[in-house]
Amino acid sequence: MTALIFPGQGSQEPGMGREFYSSEVFAAGSRVAGRDLAALCQSDAETLSRTENAQLAVFAVSMAMYAAWAAENGRPAAMAGFSLGECSALCAAGVLSLEDGFRLVQKRAELMQASCRDANGAMSALLGGEPPQPYEDGEDWAVPVNFNCPGQTVIAGTPGGVAALEAQCKASGGRAARLALSGAFHTKMMSGAGEMLKAFAATLAFSEPAAPLYTNLSGEILHPGADVPRHLELHMTHPVLWQKCVENMLAAGVTRFVEMGHGSSLAKLIKRIDRGVEVSSAAHPAPR
Repeated sequence: MTALIFPGQGSQEPGMGREFYSSEVFAAGSRVAGRDLAALCQSDAETLSRTENAQLAVFAVSMAMYAAWAAENGRPAAMAGFSLGECSALCAAGVLSLEDGFRLVQKRAELMQASCRDANGAMSALLGGEPPQPYEDGEDWAVPVNFNCPGQTVIAGTPGGVAALEAQCKASGGRAARLALSGAFHTKMMSGAGEMLKAFAATLAFSEPAAPLYTNLSGEILHPGADVPRHLELHMTHPVLWQKCVENMLAAGVTRFVEMGHGSSLAKLIKRIDRGVEVSSAAHPAPR
């Protein structure tokens, strides 16, 4: 049983996906976004790192890779996406059309970028040490937002709150790596953006998933009849339960994961969850 996994923001790199620039996926995305997405993928690292650019570029590459993979292999047994990658998974599962997927991602990226400008947030990856707990002290706060794999959790919040949890991690024998992001994604800082995304998503057309889609919110399969606009709103403010998604797919019988995106960031996380499972990248088909 093969599951497809879709990466999120942070997997971007200049020149990624170059073999797909002439594909219909890039053509459709460029029409919807009103910009040349192939040129965007080839821009410099600083330009590509901006949220409104990174999310469109990552989504375009993921969907182009998926189109090529599906043409040869059909539907997978399951799928899941990490943060932004959940939008890719929704499209791959047929919940959204490709064009509406690009519209959703463009709006999501714009709203998140605006939230970064309006609020002072920070994010950090904690490696090892004691599992972080929510922190609050006056106006400073921080919470776990990405449960990636055993021993790796990403936190987000105010700069002071994040620094406090980083210090706790280091004091318990762990390490901390501050992320190059000025927002606190998947926290209450995104609540306004989430509400606006829900309103926008209500204008789009949604269908039932054509394959089991494991969601970040619960780690479980998206249930039939789900309120997808509300789901997308909550997805902006709640943690990414990636380890739980993977564990539940493994329990359902998945034996192989294929990463639909540039690089192998998710494949590496999966190997830390289960060393024995087969993982590969659509960009580099050999098992890793």
